[in-house]
Amino acid sequence: MPNGYSGNSFQFLADDSRPWTAQLQDVGNRGGGPFFATTTDPDFYFVLKDGGGEHTDDHIQYVTPGGSVWSSKCHSHTDPLTGSISFTFEHTPMSGVGVSHEDRTLNVLSWDSDSKWISVPDVGPLGTFQSVAVNVQVSDTNPFP
Repeated sequence: MPNGYSGNSFQFLADDSRPWTAQLQDVGNRGGGPFFATTTDPDFYFVLKDGGGEHTDDHIQYVTPGGSVWSSKCHSHTDPLTGSISFTFEHTPMSGVGVSHEDRTLNVLSWDSDSKWISVPDVGPLGTFQSVAVNVQVSDTNPFP
């Protein structure tokens, strides 16, 4: 995928080195009033490069450019004043290398083994019980250094 790509999916190498395409599923506002609104965390939807293997999961397991394996979950955060939704990734090392942390990007190996940074632009605001598609941005460099 080209640098600066923005769309609904991205390519990555999984922890078993197989090439997958992933996208984040829609998020929805679960209600609770303007100051207590909560938004669902998006699950990942996966398909193998050559088709098949379709499934959803709340985590993505991937290889980083440094060769370590990580598992990450995407969290949504609703601003109580504006209703806008931002996204972060909770990262956990699977290979014993690194420290668990949360930030705004994934750093994955693409199908051609290039380093790609995946981020999720803010969406919304959403009304009560509405949902919206979640897109990703793919960059060659970290958009949040």
